[in-house]
Amino acid sequence: MKISDLYPSKFIKSDDLQGRSHRLTIMSVTVEEISDTERKPVLRFMRHEKGLVLNKTNATHLAQAFGDDTIMWQGLEVDLVAMPTTFNGKPVQGIVVMPVSQPARDPSRVYQEQDAQQRDQFRDPGPYTAHQGSLDESEKRPALIKGKVQQDMEDLSKTIDQAEKAAGINVDIDELPF
Repeated sequence: MKISDLYPSKFIKSDDLQGRSHRLTIMSVTVEEISDTERKPVLRFMRHEKGLVLNKTNATHLAQAFGDDTIMWQGLEVDLVAMPTTFNGKPVQGIVVMPVSQPARDPSRVYQEQDAQQRDQFRDPGPYTAHQGSLDESEKRPALIKGKVQQDMEDLSKTIDQAEKAAGINVDIDELPF
């Protein structure tokens, strides 16, 4: 039994990478409570629950590659690599975030898309149940209407899967350690 299994972390640790590089797509950057007294930026990734706490070195490196505005990082790819480093003067294993080539993006379009997503999150019509009785199948409502953001995320995930398949990349999410 491993203690790390008994007390799982919601953040990616160097041990999670199992000595391999992992290419991930950035979903967002949020500021989260790391401890009772500390808040730090956290990278969130598509199709992964765990986030990566950004230290100043990794944040600066990403800002140089992708720009200072973290909204512009959405959809961009990074490689996570465990490497020896120092923390408080002691040698430790750390995670280095390596930017992958940046696709051309229109900043105004990114802002428009994000604004539309945020507005749609508050328009959720709520669950509907199927009608009983004399209505035919075409008039029955689905048991639950998905929010637009959730549907967009599912569509994006399918697009990524298709692109990986077309490029000959075989990534099974269940194979990743985190």
